[in-house]
Amino acid sequence: MFGEAIGSKPIAPVAGRLMTGRERVEGARIDLNQPLARPPIISGTGNQPLVLNGIPVAAGNAQWQVQIRWASLRFDPAPMTAWQKKHLCGGALISARWIATAAHCVFIKDDAGQIVPIAPDRLRIRAGLVTIDNDTVPDRTISQIKVHPDYDPSDRVPSVPRLHDIALIELNEDLPVSSAIEAIPLAGDFGDDVLPAGASAQVTGWGRTAIDDERPPAKLQRGDLHIVSLADCSTQNGVPVESSMLCAVGIDSSGDPVTVCNGDSGGPLVARSLAAHRRRELLGLASWTSACDERPAVFTDIRAHRQWIRETAGLP
Repeated sequence: MFGEAIGSKPIAPVAGRLMTGRERVEGARIDLNQPLARPPIISGTGNQPLVLNGIPVAAGNAQWQVQIRWASLRFDPAPMTAWQKKHLCGGALISARWIATAAHCVFIKDDAGQIVPIAPDRLRIRAGLVTIDNDTVPDRTISQIKVHPDYDPSDRVPSVPRLHDIALIELNEDLPVSSAIEAIPLAGDFGDDVLPAGASAQVTGWGRTAIDDERPPAKLQRGDLHIVSLADCSTQNGVPVESSMLCAVGIDSSGDPVTVCNGDSGGPLVARSLAAHRRRELLGLASWTSACDERPAVFTDIRAHRQWIRETAGLP
């Protein structure tokens, strides 16, 4: 996965092959704060990351992945198709009714240039979706959106680290559990084990796969990553990375980076617990990246926000 929605740049999906590190914009800082409903601006006002150098996900292998999309378009989507332009962000199903995503996914710049929250009725959720243009998957409506109280939408990464980049979306109705739809446990649900640097993790999303192509990929992509220490992450990105974040990056068989980029924002970073028979758990949510390149991408750490998530969503 390679995209524009993690940290300084939002992660957004893009159609076509996955981008290689050599195709990145040299030295660019990617801003993940502007939804793909408007063309992403690679220079620093984008809003979603994508999975760069990822591989397609088979049906039933990321049952917690959801798509956050626009309910309707207010302009001609060309050169994209409508289904591509409707894509906004990814998210993770944490119960039958609640979804975790990046807070920057639920804000947008209005016509006056002010950052404002997106009204719930402007968005829809699709769950159990692998192929992005599958209109047999129903749109789900949203009851409310809860943003972490300490999130500041005016923070501009990387100059101002995006702290507490997490929001919870409540649906109007419970989602039916099936082979394609299943909630994922939160990191820490199986014990206090913390994955060490070097541990394996996976990220999924519909973020762009090439920096020069803003279209989302037709199929959900997966990136195989490894956890990077906060100290190394800060050094490689050249900015402080806080304890409420975690970092990860991958390398494919050709030596190119595997990471997130535009369209991937809010997407789940998942790993197998060290306990509980190695069940998969939600580690983080795609937040920002320096330039969709070999530097570690930054995720909102679920463990650091676990109490707020459980209290807000009423999880047991």
